[in-house]
Amino acid sequence: MGMIRFSNKLAYTFIAMGILAILAVGINAVAPNPGHDASELDVAPIYMSGSNVGIGVAPNAGEPLTIKGIRTGSGSADSLIMLKDRDGVNQWHLNYKGGLNFVETGDADYRLFIKNGGNIGIGTSAPTQKLDVAGQIHATGDICTDAGGGGKCLSSAGGSSGGGGNGWTNTSTSVYVTDTADNVGIGTSSPNGKLNIVGGPLWTDAGWAKGLRLDGTNTIEFGGGATTKYGVGNANDNKLYYFYTSTETTTGAANYYQVVDTSGNIGIGTVAPTQKLTVAGNISVDNVIKAPTGKDIIIQLG
Repeated sequence: MGMIRFSNKLAYTFIAMGILAILAVGINAVAPNPGHDASELDVAPIYMSGSNVGIGVAPNAGEPLTIKGIRTGSGSADSLIMLKDRDGVNQWHLNYKGGLNFVETGDADYRLFIKNGGNIGIGTSAPTQKLDVAGQIHATGDICTDAGGGGKCLSSAGGSSGGGGNGWTNTSTSVYVTDTADNVGIGTSSPNGKLNIVGGPLWTDAGWAKGLRLDGTNTIEFGGGATTKYGVGNANDNKLYYFYTSTETTTGAANYYQVVDTSGNIGIGTVAPTQKLTVAGNISVDNVIKAPTGKDIIIQLG
């Protein structure tokens, strides 16, 4: 059975005496919940040993207040304390359910849960870390860690690189490196470029790793500050497209100048190559076109 113990002897002696006074005089007392009668509390509901008080059980030596939980119905929780409002309506209760469980009565379990072993859960009965929150966290200040020497903070206000700041600024629409001279490293602590990615999950038996993944119709843009912008992307049709456009808006035309399909066919000026190289347009050669030894070059018209 679960128990709850308090260590502040003087304060909880007064609490226990108050409980005794209410039970004895009956002024403003509320009836216990159904199933919580004296017969379930080891014959007598209140035990005293010197200045120590026990509810449902003899008090532990040296503990001012000891409460024994009650198992009701077929549930797995041991009830400990019920808190009612001034109208006698149940509001909160405390039980033991593999840990100390603060329940908003009739609304939700695990508003706060202290699991055996010390992990604390908010909104969860299975905290796996010292603090495990099922939902969002709002903080009026930075959230910082001492791991790795400290100086690492999560902040919406940004901060300076080094010196304890987190190095990032969040404007609610963009997140960027506060010091624009900084480089960003993923998988490396010494980035040698504005973005340096090292490593990633292995992708093929040839040892290729996924350093960057784009899904859907996302592309990589080149030449953002120029009049003509170039893009590389996949349109979910198993083709890799190289295109250019002259606008940053959704109305700009994508002009495809090269396409590669899964057969290894390359199209220049066409998005549907049928040969290893399909060119829609003229070819200019300033040197020879050479075939391997024993192979012919055939130019077929029409």
